[in-house]
Order: sequence, then C-alpha cells, then structure tokens
Amino acid sequence: YDKALRIRRVLCEKMEEIFNECDAILIPACSKTSYTEDDISSNTYIAYDESKFTAVASITGLPAMVTGGVQLVGRAFSENSLLDLSQLLEKGENK
Repeated sequence: YDKALRIRRVLCEKMEEIFNECDAILIPACSKTSYTEDDISSNTYIAYDESKFTAVASITGLPAMVTGGVQLVGRAFSENSLLDLSQLLEKGENK
C-alpha cells in the first residue's frame, strides 16, 4: 500500500509539472476505434487491457473526459476548460 501511495504521489507531481506548461493533455482513450468479435473472443480481458489508457486520470484523481475517440485530461478543478476544449474538438470533426 505504501509503495502504491508513493507511485501515486510521483505521478501527481509529474502531472503538475506538465500542467505548468499546458492547460490540458490530449491522449488516446483506447488502442482502437472499434473492436471486432474476433478481438473480443481472442482476448477476454480486452477491457482490462484497455484501462491502461485511462489509468493516469484515475490514479491521480484529475478530471478527464473522452470525446471524439481521444481523452482530455486537465488539472484539478478544470472541468469547464475540458468541456470547452471538447466542444472545439467536436466542431473540428464536423468540418
């Protein structure tokens, strides 16, 4: 448990360093945009394997959202900024 808390603290510190230079981080939400039946039948743990893409936000407790197949992660209490960014991303997709 202590080791997990130390890892969480290091991740939080690194994320804070990143947010000193930017407002949000755009990262993949999963490895593919869609899965076939073959993907699911060949790997019954696919949902668990895909959780690595969203783990940083979960571990650090930072706000995150998925829009347009990508994940936006922001600094603490920046939910409104993330919503604004997601609207911009969605408008860009519709062009």
